[in-house]
Amino acid sequence: NGSGFDNLDTINEISENLYNIGKEIEPMMCNTELFLDKKKNEGNLLFEGGHGALLDIDFGIYPFVTSSNTISGGVMTGSGFSIRKINNIIGVTKSYISKVGEGPFPTEIMGDTAESIRKTGGEYGTTTGRPRRIGWLDIPLLKYSIMLNDVDVLAMTMLDVIGNQKSILICESYREKFDSPVQAMIDKKIATPEYIEMPSWGEMGDSEIEEILIKGYYSLPQEMKDFITKVETLTGKEIGILSMGQRRERTIIREKWKSILK
Repeated sequence: NGSGFDNLDTINEISENLYNIGKEIEPMMCNTELFLDKKKNEGNLLFEGGHGALLDIDFGIYPFVTSSNTISGGVMTGSGFSIRKINNIIGVTKSYISKVGEGPFPTEIMGDTAESIRKTGGEYGTTTGRPRRIGWLDIPLLKYSIMLNDVDVLAMTMLDVIGNQKSILICESYREKFDSPVQAMIDKKIATPEYIEMPSWGEMGDSEIEEILIKGYYSLPQEMKDFITKVETLTGKEIGILSMGQRRERTIIREKWKSILK
């Protein structure tokens, strides 16, 4: 049939390879729903999504989506873990936006500013090395994502990346009025960002970041704290976790959330 699988030797070879692989992974396989139900009484469980909310097959910016449910509801359908047993939903957002591939991107930045953020943040495809598209934080889309996921608290990452810009922009709304920003983009309507300009906090070196991690949230540059407060005001959600750089240990959990998120 021209597929390459009409040769009996080829079929037998592939079948044998798959069988051997199957024997290797067999000890790692289980009924996930039963495993998780047992583990829930032994300690905390963390479910982590690998894609952004706007890539969700049902609620994302179609057709620029992935093939599965990426929002918090996907935990239940994907694992069999009960929604009633989930205590906190953490919405993770960068201090800016990066995007792979095509699709609407109202706050996209071009030129030197985009390249500066891209380079500082290491915004290149994991496997292809392809440069990611860069944009300013988009509050209408962030609020939509918060709603979809029923987010309790936000975690903001890469806060150090945008600090070396002359100023920092936040899209607080669009000039056009939409009931749903995502539906408007699906319908190919123009969304013109209306920005708030915030002062930057300057480039942060390793030693400065390490000192902040030791001293805690209140030692952050005032301009960064103002940026965080503005995002909290615009979204109605607290930023309980923040991080600088790509290393896990460069994370600050604010005092109020330490007991909840431990």
